[in-house]
Amino acid sequence: MATTPAGKWVAIAWIRRARGLRGQLVVSSLGSSEERILALKKVYLAHAQGEPQPVEVEQAEKIHGELVLQLAGINNRSAAEQLRGAELWLPVEERPLLPDGEYYHSDLVGCQVLKGDGSVLGRVAGVDDTGPQTILQVQSPDGEILIPFVRALCRSIDPAARKIIVDLPEGLEELNRPDSRPERWE
Repeated sequence: MATTPAGKWVAIAWIRRARGLRGQLVVSSLGSSEERILALKKVYLAHAQGEPQPVEVEQAEKIHGELVLQLAGINNRSAAEQLRGAELWLPVEERPLLPDGEYYHSDLVGCQVLKGDGSVLGRVAGVDDTGPQTILQVQSPDGEILIPFVRALCRSIDPAARKIIVDLPEGLEELNRPDSRPERWE
């Protein structure tokens, strides 16, 4: 997937796959609500290198629980398949406002992660939203720590201050360290 230049763009969704023969695209949200994605009239397509290209959203609907978009100029399965993995971006100033408690992934990346006692755990290097649970990928001096992005663990989230305060259950930090993983049986 493409990476948004800091401060200029925000990734709102990524293209999972083609659907049907007429170029429809199944997309997954990247922190934006499904309703907001369904209401978009224009997005910027970011695929491989280069500047994102504006494209009109001709149709957006939810079909069998999936977000399905029809973008202008993408009118067959072959064209749609070439966009697999691409992201849909908006300029930061055009992104929809989110309700309290919802965050764009791009606002979380770079945030300092602190433990409840104030000690620094690391910085958010990425956000993985491809599984059943959103995961913060925190880069610490000891390596990567994966933290479920849930209220029970992320006690305070302040993207404006670039800080997230977490209360980790005993053993979660150590579980992520390579030296604590069990050896493989041979």
